[in-house]
Formats: sequence, C-alpha cells, structure tokens
Amino acid sequence: MKSLSELLRLSPDIHVPAWMPIYDIDAVLRAADDGCGYASDMMVYRFVQSVHLRECQAVIDMCVVFSPYDFGLDTHYFRGAFSWSVMEDVIAMNALNPVPSYHLLLMLMVERDILIKKT
Repeated sequence: MKSLSELLRLSPDIHVPAWMPIYDIDAVLRAADDGCGYASDMMVYRFVQSVHLRECQAVIDMCVVFSPYDFGLDTHYFRGAFSWSVMEDVIAMNALNPVPSYHLLLMLMVERDILIKKT
C-alpha cells in the first residue's frame, strides 16, 4: 500500500480532509523494517505490521475527527484549539521528518492541542 488514496480505496465512504497530505506508507514501513533491530523475521514482520496498523488508525482518526458529517463514529480524539496557522506549522514540522507519517502528524496535532486524546 503506497499512499493514502490506496488505503482509502478500501473505505470509499471516508471523507478525507482537503488539507491532509499524501505520504508514502511504503516508505514508512521500509523505515520501520530498517530500524527495528529484531533478528527474527517473524518479529520484524509483526513490528512492521504494527506500524502499518498504527498508520491506518491515525488516518481513520483524523478523517473521523475532521469530517463535516456526523456518522456517530467513535474516535480516540476530539478537536481542541484549532487554527489554520498552527495546522500549517504541524504539517510543515512533520514534512521535515525524513519519513513523514500519519501517526507522527497525529501526535504533533495532540502535542499542539489541535486534537485532544479522549480518556
């Protein structure tokens, strides 16, 4: 799975916010594979799969939280203090990462209070 568009092709009813960048999910998975440090192929596989699931969950959470429609879907986050200037800063910070990811984008949004994790 190379991109957000491929991921969302599996779920065509998900509304993708216009501001959401397109990241190379395969590059994220390669970086996870290269940096995991496990000797066992099975452990590497499980680690990479967990990173893949984390990326998918981040995309879904962001799409649901920023959806203009209320489908009654539950998410792990709700909107906090939103401003476009802060959002642009967060997207730019994530883009500075050698391998930008949706999970990192989500974590930066939480860090900057754009999203607040439900307890």
